[in-house]
Amino acid sequence: MIYFTDESCDLDINDALALIEFASTDKTRTSLGVGISNGNLCATDGHSLLRFNVACAPDTDGLGRAASMHGQVWSRDYVVQQVKVAKATKRAVRLMYSAFTGGKFPPVDQVVPKPGFGKSRKPTGFDASLVARLVSVCKALTPAGKGRKAPGVLLAGNTGELDPLLFKVASEGRSADVVVMPMRI
Repeated sequence: MIYFTDESCDLDINDALALIEFASTDKTRTSLGVGISNGNLCATDGHSLLRFNVACAPDTDGLGRAASMHGQVWSRDYVVQQVKVAKATKRAVRLMYSAFTGGKFPPVDQVVPKPGFGKSRKPTGFDASLVARLVSVCKALTPAGKGRKAPGVLLAGNTGELDPLLFKVASEGRSADVVVMPMRI
C-alpha cells in the first residue's frame, strides 16, 4: 500500500521495487525518476512509465496530500537507498519530501494514451525488456498471503503504429497503468 503523510510517502518494498524498474538511471535528467502526478505515485525513464493509481486521503485542508505534491520527483538512487534501509529495518519504504530533486516530473496525463485501439494495420515494435517490467508491477499488486493470485494484465490501448501501448493492472482495489513507448523496427 502507498500512504502519503505530512513528511513522507510510505510504501511497500514491492511497490518501490516496481517503481525503480521504471525510473531513469540518467543522473542528468532530474525530472525523471519516481514522482507524484495528480495524486498518483509514478516513475518513468522516458521510454516507459508506471502510474500507481492511489486513492488520496484528504488532509486537514481538504486536499489530498499527494495532490499538493504534484510534479515533485525523487531520484532513482534515493529510492534504491531507501529500499535498502527498509530491508535492513524491516519497515516500509519511506520517501521523505525533503529529498525531492527539484526537477519537475513530466505531465503523466499527457503521456498516458486513452484506452482503445486504432485501425492501423502496420506492425508496431516495442522493446521487450520494457514490456517485461510488467512483472514487477504484478508482484507489487499481488495481495499478501499464501495462495493469493497475481493480477492479470490488460492491453487497454494502442491507437496507431507510433503510439504507446497502455497496459492496465488491477487487483483487490489497487490498480496501475503502464505505458510503453514504441520504437521503429
